[in-house]
Amino acid sequence: MKGNKVSIEEMRELHNVISIDVRSPSEYKEGTIPGAINIPLFEDEERTKVGTVYKQICTERAKDLGYKIVEPKLPHILEQIKSASQNVDDNIILFCWRGGMRSQSLKDYCNEMGLKVVYLSGGYKAYRRLVHSFLSDITNIPEMVVLNGLTGVGKTDLLSLLSERKIPTIDIEKIANNRGSVFGQIHGGNQPSQKAFEAEIFENVCNNQLNYSVIECESKRIGKLYIPDSVFQKMKTGKQIHLYASLKTRVDRLIVDYATFPEERLIDAILHLKKALGRNKMNNLIDLVNEKRFDEVATILLKDYYDPLYGYPTGKVADYDLSVNCDNLNHAAEEIIDYLK
Repeated sequence: MKGNKVSIEEMRELHNVISIDVRSPSEYKEGTIPGAINIPLFEDEERTKVGTVYKQICTERAKDLGYKIVEPKLPHILEQIKSASQNVDDNIILFCWRGGMRSQSLKDYCNEMGLKVVYLSGGYKAYRRLVHSFLSDITNIPEMVVLNGLTGVGKTDLLSLLSERKIPTIDIEKIANNRGSVFGQIHGGNQPSQKAFEAEIFENVCNNQLNYSVIECESKRIGKLYIPDSVFQKMKTGKQIHLYASLKTRVDRLIVDYATFPEERLIDAILHLKKALGRNKMNNLIDLVNEKRFDEVATILLKDYYDPLYGYPTGKVADYDLSVNCDNLNHAAEEIIDYLK
């Protein structure tokens, strides 16, 4: 790594990279380069103050205020950067929004203190341009092998098994932190920003050494996020694999997934289904939850809600490129791998 700066293309060719996002916490939360550590020069309220002076008074006054805020922090920031890198071969790269004053000023200070760092030319904005350009070109996206099937057939577990066997997969629900249903939200957690979502998909595709990826069937929107058009188009035109399993197997899997959660959270999810199920059936389900009769709860939900909602066949069919029994997920994974070969 030569000079004081690197381009985003050069950065992605380097090994042992420690990328440090020096923007404020809220900027970092909105979107960053995956794997980057946030060591902010300004906290959110400090950045707001400097920005107000910049807009309402002048650039020089804003610079002076920024320096007064940052100067006492610099020794601590330097120690944070040092602690993030324990390897002499690490390439430490600082970045801000556009590769401007924040990252360049901190780079100068670190170098003066004997710590060799560089800054990212163009900053996070350059990375966003790269992601947007890549995902806008459908030819960059591998062919998609899409897993279709009713709730409980084991699509998520199957993706994990395929990944363990070195098959390229995109677990879109994991990336989006959204299980795609009323009960799926019980698992909790906040969804990432659209920028962060797209960045994870971009990195997944770039790391794929083959010409295909296995992905679960999803609608265009997943929670508050949207699957990039290029990926969604490849999902629609890709190979379609149908997964099926016995009702008992599916019920057992739902119990493993959800029965350990507090009853009040299960009941809250059921209350959201009042319109779909009707008051009587909803109240019956609530009673069954309170009585911990989870096998009956799962059976009713599958038969009366999920199966009619998704409409996939319950057994082997010839309408797909492949139809796989998933009562045994290890066997199903091997059958899919044989098909992919």
